[in-house]
Amino acid sequence: MPNTGSQRKYIILVNSIVPLVGELKEEFKYQPVYINIAQARLQRARAIMNDKHGNRETLFVAVHVRRTDYTGYLRRKGVTVTADINYYRHAVAWMLRKLISDSASSRNIAFILASDDKVWCKAKLLPEIQEEIQSFGNETNLGGSSVFYLGDVETPKLDLVMLSSCNHSIISYGTYGLWSALMVNGWTVVYDMSPHTSQNKKARPNKTIFLLEVKPTCPKGVVTVVDGGRLCNKILEYVSVWSLSRSYGLVPYVPDSIHSALRNVFTQLRIPPFLSCIILIDLIVPLIGVLKEEFKYQPVYTNSAQARLRRARANVNDEHGN
Repeated sequence: MPNTGSQRKYIILVNSIVPLVGELKEEFKYQPVYINIAQARLQRARAIMNDKHGNRETLFVAVHVRRTDYTGYLRRKGVTVTADINYYRHAVAWMLRKLISDSASSRNIAFILASDDKVWCKAKLLPEIQEEIQSFGNETNLGGSSVFYLGDVETPKLDLVMLSSCNHSIISYGTYGLWSALMVNGWTVVYDMSPHTSQNKKARPNKTIFLLEVKPTCPKGVVTVVDGGRLCNKILEYVSVWSLSRSYGLVPYVPDSIHSALRNVFTQLRIPPFLSCIILIDLIVPLIGVLKEEFKYQPVYTNSAQARLRRARANVNDEHGN
């Protein structure tokens, strides 16, 4: 959404995307070059697991850790407690219990970390997760489990494809983790911010948008979005348009800036950019009588334009008579 003063609003219509989650991997295919590199990263982790714990099937659990500027953003929004080490330890413990209980045979489980705060993850979080994993060492059907930091803040697209290639997900908040989890077919553990949100909202306007689960009564129209945010904001803005067009029979368009940012991430983008947008003259002409009332120019432009025309009128009068 556009920047209005110091506030930015990013509207992601998750309610319209989730019913179509089964189609996401078919509709949004990553470029092969990213898939190959991501798979090579995971293959290295698999080889280490096999050497350390025996040659078994390896399940990958993506762990996305969002920190840096987003923590301050959440606090400004009234979230008083953000995801900390305890959250990730509990999430890892839950995932281990779930995967162990669901499996009849022993498997290796690899937790794959990526973050915008590599230093904190390696120094603080990774040892804590490894300690949590060790407490499950005596489980009969757990072949072995380890944690790897394979993310690279300099290659966010590769990290995104890598996380999306895992079997299950642990995320905190933000569109990056959300998108990667939507592309994973397994279990997802999400940090619940609702108990940690300030109840003092007197000075905060209601910015919540509710998408009703009913088909609009309006005739077929166009759906689009205003570009805003980083890579995964753009992805989910695009997917919001895609899902609304699928659900409600609308004609989708996206800004060319979104199209340009995503075309080297995915193999195909079916929604045309604004540069290909069709101007619906046939719909405009019947309403031409109300255009001037509906679309009024700013007075500063109107006054300057009128001054130009008065000068032209004066020249004509001087030359040809009043």
